Amino acid sequence: MGKALTSLKNQIIYMCEWPYELWKVNKTANYTEVSKVCNIWRNYKDVRNHWDTVRDVINYMVENQDVLASVHGPAALNDPEMLVIGNDNITVEMAKTQFTVWCIWSAPLLISTDLRKIDQKFKEILLNKEAIAINQDSMVKFGKVVKKEKDILYFVKEINPVIEGKMSYAIAVVNMNENVTHKYIMKISKLGLDNEHGYVVTNIWKSHRKSEIIKPRNYIAGKLPPAGSLFIKLIAIGSTTSGSDKTSQSANSNNSYNGLLDAMLRFNPLNLFDQNHYLDKK
Repeated sequence: MGKALTSLKNQIIYMCEWPYELWKVNKTANYTEVSKVCNIWRNYKDVRNHWDTVRDVINYMVENQDVLASVHGPAALNDPEMLVIGNDNITVEMAKTQFTVWCIWSAPLLISTDLRKIDQKFKEILLNKEAIAINQDSMVKFGKVVKKEKDILYFVKEINPVIEGKMSYAIAVVNMNENVTHKYIMKISKLGLDNEHGYVVTNIWKSHRKSEIIKPRNYIAGKLPPAGSLFIKLIAIGSTTSGSDKTSQSANSNNSYNGLLDAMLRFNPLNLFDQNHYLDKK
């Protein structure tokens, strides 16, 4: 069927459930073969209007991310299942997190809610142009978890533009626990970002965005509500770009982890990337 559709002049998206059907009988699909004939393929079980099913899908995709990322690309997309944004039992934080992770994966954004009745706050999530642009980035990368700390997952996705050979990125920090608020702190270089000239960073879910500059030596830190997430875009800066890093503060190297983080959280408890949100600690 896939080969027949490909031979047609009209562009047709061929969506398969081949891997999903094999999963149901405890078998694993040959994703290399799947990607040759299918444009989109279901990987795992259905998502329902409950966070535990969204969490299960995220965990499954992360556990298998190396295989899934290796076959993911233009006209060959893993499908982690539908979006449940706007449905019963899904909070705003859960909705933002699902949309964030699906965008990090360059996954199909298939809406399941009734758009005639959707609440404005969920509508704004689905219409976030910055998030959609990351989802639709022409590299079509399947972003991967590069660090994990208890309930916190750190996703990194390569995106355009590439400046002087240095990648730009989208980063998501996700709290997988729907009952507990978690603090987080992570040095940018630990996530694989090494552009010495830095990055212009934008918080995707902040309504009044203000771009800042961050360098590999800096940290991102904050507090994530239950099932909450941070979603940022980092555009590489070239050697000829003017400007200085005005967002970093020096931190005493003798400060403890908790003291450093608590000071940050007292200043800015809601992941809003305002001045002084980054820590400059060499």
